[in-house]
Amino acid sequence: GHAVWQDAGIPYETTPITISPGAELDIRPGTHVLFFPDNSSVGGITVGGSSKGTPCDANSLDQCNGALVVGDPNLSRTPSNPVVFDAVAPAFGTRIELDSADNFAQLNGVIFKNGDPAIQSYSAHLHIQNTKFVQSLADDVDVLAGPATLTGDTFGPVPPGGFGLATASGVVVNATNDYWGSFDGPSTVYGYTGGPGHGVPLSCGNPCDVRYDPWIGEQFGRAGENGGAGGGGNGS
Repeated sequence: GHAVWQDAGIPYETTPITISPGAELDIRPGTHVLFFPDNSSVGGITVGGSSKGTPCDANSLDQCNGALVVGDPNLSRTPSNPVVFDAVAPAFGTRIELDSADNFAQLNGVIFKNGDPAIQSYSAHLHIQNTKFVQSLADDVDVLAGPATLTGDTFGPVPPGGFGLATASGVVVNATNDYWGSFDGPSTVYGYTGGPGHGVPLSCGNPCDVRYDPWIGEQFGRAGENGGAGGGGNGS
């Protein structure tokens, strides 16, 4: 089935939900969602189930093993009416979880608060644009299978040991044109000698297949260095 949540003037308050294979949840711009936690103190949306092995893309969402579309898919800039994800209380976390390769998630124009992590993905169909991560309790985004695309996003401060983006070794992620909290880029690229700047840390394993160059503010913050120390970091 196809469910739609839209701005009703008051927040949606929901316990954790799961999107079943063949189903789609469409959350429209301006919608504010408050998540109640489960037994692990985390609330959110799981796009669940085992892989179907069928074609899955934005033009065939009914073939996907569950699909989540948040915001305006055609938005090309920071939204004036973002979707807001938050927990019912600061002590609780929020999370969007994609369980298998044939899950689909497209987020465009979201403010994501209290992520724990905000996104955890095993999907080959993860697209995040123009999204801001605020006050995460762990990582902002964990990509454990790919490929994935994250562009035009803002990674917010994370707690000690947390990362703006953390990937498994060899997972391909296009994270270009994002803002890492500093004009000189992410501060750490695991598996290499370190990121170019002082922004939110990036962990991408070894080999690193995350492209983060160019980043937002690069023209102001680069001090003669060309990306990270490795092909994945500098996009070459």
